[in-house]
Amino acid sequence: MAVPSQETVAVGDKITASLWNDDVRDAVNFLISPPRCKLRKSVTQSIPNAVYTAITWDTEVYDTDTMHDNVTNNTRITFTTAGTYLITLNAMWGSSGTGARRIVIEKNGTTYGTGTFVITPFATPGVAFAYNGATVSVEAQFSANDYIIVWGYQDAGTSLNFAGTAEGYSNISARWIAT
Repeated sequence: MAVPSQETVAVGDKITASLWNDDVRDAVNFLISPPRCKLRKSVTQSIPNAVYTAITWDTEVYDTDTMHDNVTNNTRITFTTAGTYLITLNAMWGSSGTGARRIVIEKNGTTYGTGTFVITPFATPGVAFAYNGATVSVEAQFSANDYIIVWGYQDAGTSLNFAGTAEGYSNISARWIAT
């Protein structure tokens, strides 16, 4: 989906249907429904102790710009339309009062630490509740074909689940907000 471009109209130019449709209708429609996607997990994912692990997203809540594939590279959101995006991540971990949980959003890195951090590693303490986690949001600039991967890390001493099964648990969304 391309960002509509606007023509410059000079004094005395006639407003045609084509000009109106290109400059007004298409721009308004783009702003009403910009490129965006929201992904979630339908199952929990076991994260090994002390290993940064790419989080898989197996369910699309919506995807208006072919930004995600549930099978091929399902750890990625790929930006097909360049611009500034609002990224929001909800990360929910299984119960453990030991260690810390870390989440990283990285741009264009195929293994942990090889790309550019969009959100640097941040940690939350382990909590012995049914589930514990964090929500983060960030605005970031992307070119067409840039992608992000979410990396999860925990050091509870054993594998720990990154929670899935419901939309309100672990999910991520990306929404175009500006050029």
